[in-house]
Amino acid sequence: MDPGAAIIQYDCVNTANNYWTLWSPNSNGLYVVSSQSGLGLNVRGASFLNGAQIIQYNCDRVGATLWHRRDSAQIPGTFQLWNENSDKCLNVQGASTANGAPIIQYDCVTTLNNAWRLADYSRGTMSRRLIARLGAVLALLLIATLTVTTPSSAVSGPYHIVSVSSGKCANVQGASTQLGAPIIQYNCSLSFTNDDWYLNADQFGYFHISSRSSGQCMNVRGASTDPGAAIIQYTCIADAKNESWFPFHPIEGDPSYELVSANSGMCLNVPGASNDIGVALIQYNCVSAPNNRWNLVPA
Repeated sequence: MDPGAAIIQYDCVNTANNYWTLWSPNSNGLYVVSSQSGLGLNVRGASFLNGAQIIQYNCDRVGATLWHRRDSAQIPGTFQLWNENSDKCLNVQGASTANGAPIIQYDCVTTLNNAWRLADYSRGTMSRRLIARLGAVLALLLIATLTVTTPSSAVSGPYHIVSVSSGKCANVQGASTQLGAPIIQYNCSLSFTNDDWYLNADQFGYFHISSRSSGQCMNVRGASTDPGAAIIQYTCIADAKNESWFPFHPIEGDPSYELVSANSGMCLNVPGASNDIGVALIQYNCVSAPNNRWNLVPA
């Protein structure tokens, strides 16, 4: 992870630093989060000036990291991204078509270098390439050589997934091997394996989280997009978005993660910030509260 790395445009190649997740932490804006680093698009220094560099930075719910999407009637199939803090738009400097051209903020005028579209890939609609509508089709790329702040090998672990609020571990209830068994919080144990988890990375920065005891994956039941939907274990399916999770650090300097469902944009959550053992985990709106945050501790 390299907070502060500048954003440029580059050829649309199939690499994680060309892929972005657009999700809303609340009703007031969007994060545009790199699948490579887990950091969001940010206006450097919270500047209000035209030409200010766009960088990657922690998603900290301040205006410089929040964006709004506005469809363009003049350029069909495109939209503008304007910044909550500055009210200026994401822009390719000088309408350049060259690799390496800086991405900046500028007045929201109807020009091609202010217009963007989303290009789907095979996993669905959650993570997309954000592509400039210029003479050459170019994508955003990070200047720095970045490392994902989550475990980066194809399969890593096992880990305990420990709630910041309760200090308890995500656990397969009763060490069940049944499809649909609830994921609960329970006292962390070094003697049992139903609170041990492997993180199975794909090339886009998402993870399947599989149980050491059952071999099944952490899953949002029924691919629900509703707050409060249950978290269960289920057969690991490579393209199942409700089994894909996107970890990132919501608070600068804090090592804990929010685990965001690729399907719903909601976070793994201990309901009511309960400290009780046996409480079933759910998905809920991502608000950076302690019961939405988790530490990965080697098991």
